[in-house]
Amino acid sequence: MQLFVDHITKKYTGKTLFQPVHFSIATGQSLSITGPNGSGKTTLLHIITGYTKADGGSVYLCYPPSDKKENIHIHHVAHSGIQLRLFEDMTIQQSVECHFTFRKPIHLDAHTEVLQLMKPVNRQQKISELSAGWYNRLKTYLHILTRSDILLLDEPFSNLDTTGIAEMTEIIHRYKLDRILLVAGNRPEEIQLSDQVYHIQKHASDDL
Repeated sequence: MQLFVDHITKKYTGKTLFQPVHFSIATGQSLSITGPNGSGKTTLLHIITGYTKADGGSVYLCYPPSDKKENIHIHHVAHSGIQLRLFEDMTIQQSVECHFTFRKPIHLDAHTEVLQLMKPVNRQQKISELSAGWYNRLKTYLHILTRSDILLLDEPFSNLDTTGIAEMTEIIHRYKLDRILLVAGNRPEEIQLSDQVYHIQKHASDDL
């Protein structure tokens, strides 16, 4: 399978956000998307996912051997982003159970694995009581362990300490095989998750 991001453009209030974005990436490959704050990294991931509509260009998948174009659907993608919110009145265990009720796990024990990864925290603790770091861990773990063709991670190391980054890195590398990984972020540790880098260029008019 190959993902094509074909000359994507986006405007907000009449202002072009970034220069046309154009790349392709195949199953088993990974790409880090970098760029200044406000350059549109998160917006680009939302466009790829289908949460946001592009103003120009297209995003599609091709499957060999026919290379027939196919639109991206929700079942293709697991997307953990900085704007993603969990149901804060749920406990950790309830959140995990709810997630895997609607999304297929990457393996039969994914539910148990997420709870094990969150083990330093009581599984009956409410989401609203989690620190920013553990909150980010939970939502990122849930999507890493969701079965998908494409895994999109937006600033996955946000609010994590050195230990958290090391543990998250190990999990990402373990489960990024056999799918496409896109990571948005500027931290060196985030860039190092991928074997390719795409730097978003702000639109030329923004520099005038």
